[in-house]
Amino acid sequence: MSKLRDDFNYGVVKNFNEKDGYGFINSNNEDIYFHFSALKKHGYKKISVGSKVKFLKVIGIRGFQAANVEKIGDHFNEVE
Repeated sequence: MSKLRDDFNYGVVKNFNEKDGYGFINSNNEDIYFHFSALKKHGYKKISVGSKVKFLKVIGIRGFQAANVEKIGDHFNEVE
């Protein structure tokens, strides 16, 4: 993956498929893919829909995706 910029982008988690471990963040009317491995807190595998996040926008194999996803405010849900 290649970083576009070091500036963080901000958005809201639009959906998250807990079973498959991926979701989309809506930022500036664009949906950005993310995988649970992009969640910045180690050991966390899910995040709630509607959560406000900051992230780096990077170029992956299939286009833009989010990296270093960090929830703003509340804590991530722990793996059960």
